[in-house]
Amino acid sequence: MAKTALQQIISNWGKALQRPTGVTILSVLNFIGAGLYLLVALGAFAGGSVFMAASADMRGQFGWGIFALIGVVCLVFAGLCIAIGIGFWKLLHWSRVLQVVLLMLFLGFQILLIVGAMMHFGATRVILRVIIMSVEVWILTYLFKANVKRAFGAASL
Repeated sequence: MAKTALQQIISNWGKALQRPTGVTILSVLNFIGAGLYLLVALGAFAGGSVFMAASADMRGQFGWGIFALIGVVCLVFAGLCIAIGIGFWKLLHWSRVLQVVLLMLFLGFQILLIVGAMMHFGATRVILRVIIMSVEVWILTYLFKANVKRAFGAASL
């Protein structure tokens, strides 16, 4: 005999909700992404220092500024990945919302990159961007599944 939704809630009352496997995987992937962003940031800071030391004129300072900007942006994204990873691990609702917002922004960015690659006849780049975009869409659809939303305690979004 199948239980109604209310009977399932009552029978599960007080039991700890287990984290879905996909959420655990996404949490670990966010931690890995944070590590990669940190490596890129360190490389950008080191590369900027080498670039500045190699050129003694004003171009070296401008080049270092670009490298520093890339490094700071990567540090921000590393912080976001760490925060989302911790939030996913602890099933905090804000982390799911933040991940959804960032994925939607990245989807828009991917669309712009696809258009740019198509304008320059880069079939390989278009295919790569479509693959990345499909992974982002898959993650978005996963985060909107009922059991995942329930695990985060979300009633909407």
